[in-house]
Amino acid sequence: MDKLVKGEDIDKSLDDLITKKDHKNIVEAVGQVVANEQNIITAKKVLDTLISKFPKVSNDDLIDLGNNLLQKITNINYFEFRLLKSKKLSSEVYAARDDYFQAATILSQINYESQNLKYSDFEKLQSYVRIAEYFFEFSDSTSAETYVRKSSSLSDKVDNKELKLRFEVCFARSLDHARKFLQAASKYHWLSLQTGIDESNLLQLLDFSIICAVIGPAGPQRSRILAGLFKDERTRRSAHFDIFQKMYLDRFITLNEKEAFAANLEKHQKAKLQDDFTILDKAIMEHNIVALSKIYETISFESLANFLNVKQTFCEKTIHSMISEKRLDAVIDQVEGYIDYRKEYEDYNNWSEGINNFCTSLDKLINKIATSAK
Repeated sequence: MDKLVKGEDIDKSLDDLITKKDHKNIVEAVGQVVANEQNIITAKKVLDTLISKFPKVSNDDLIDLGNNLLQKITNINYFEFRLLKSKKLSSEVYAARDDYFQAATILSQINYESQNLKYSDFEKLQSYVRIAEYFFEFSDSTSAETYVRKSSSLSDKVDNKELKLRFEVCFARSLDHARKFLQAASKYHWLSLQTGIDESNLLQLLDFSIICAVIGPAGPQRSRILAGLFKDERTRRSAHFDIFQKMYLDRFITLNEKEAFAANLEKHQKAKLQDDFTILDKAIMEHNIVALSKIYETISFESLANFLNVKQTFCEKTIHSMISEKRLDAVIDQVEGYIDYRKEYEDYNNWSEGINNFCTSLDKLINKIATSAK
């Protein structure tokens, strides 16, 4: 240890201490060396040699050694580059142990705006994307979103297809976690069509797209997304094809089919909404409301609620919302308590609007004639 502190026989001294797993003396020696501001060159040499030997150290030992080493050199500008290398290696070890939170946290502590190291746009984007990926694996979408936003301003500045695709995947995941399921479905489908990605990963992205399309809100936008996916022959190979096909064809989805599909959802996709309904519950209910329009011209709220296995008041509220948001073509008869899917009402509404416009134009013409007569 004394030779190491003096900068003598550094390579052999470190080999001996690492073989003995004498982490305490390694860290103590490093602490003494870096504390001596009169011998920065020796300190850098000791750190470089030690870091170069990290690959020979087991993951468990590296975590112990790395954490103690980081404490000794953090906030010392002379060793910023060595600190960076240590943090990256430690992060990789944590990721290999599936401890994605620690892996992300260590990388997020690096100052990527450092004036000493001056990271390139590529290096920043690579780090931000990796941090986002780790946070997503830990299911911390809020922290991941922070680094997705940081990445978005750099993506167009970097000419590296693989890295840009990794960013796009993170962006799709952020839409997914933010419950913007239809936007996420479109992004996942686009990604599944890209080249340079392993076939198994492309099919997984396609599955993600199908899932997001199924749990997205019913309406014209989802219908367009479902149609685009249905044209993709690969969807026939998906484990979710049956429920996806029924949704595309506006067929009624049963409780058993819904529950079987729910087993494939991630935690954030199973979140509960108002009235103890999950995201999937609401999506399937809205879909079935549309599906029943292909079978019935009119149906009472009571019968519809029984079909959907929900309270009548909740059924009415959902239909009101879908009509007002132009996601359902129907008319509600509040007095009689039924919903009318017939298109005649749409024709009637157009005719009524035409009459109103004619009367307005006629009033304007009469007023103009009266003004001219004066």
